[in-house]
Amino acid sequence: LKKSLHNMLAMPFFLLTMTALASIIVLGTLKKSNNTKFILIGLISCILIYYLRDLSMALGKTNRIPFTLATWMPIIIIGIFSAIGILQINEK
Repeated sequence: LKKSLHNMLAMPFFLLTMTALASIIVLGTLKKSNNTKFILIGLISCILIYYLRDLSMALGKTNRIPFTLATWMPIIIIGIFSAIGILQINEK
């Protein structure tokens, strides 16, 4: 029951951080119009985030880390990268 509850609570925050990360990628390169670069960066980041989330869930299922931490760890990591990206865009 806890597993399901944490997954449902984490999903809106996960989608919010993914949207923030996508907007940072787009806003960081507004002056360049190279669509191939956008597609490549988007695919690589999606693959990395998928495997990060899968790894954290696997660690949670094997009790290497607590399940609540395994659920929220990808969101925290993506949030940190998003915050760094927002600061870098704000400096420009």
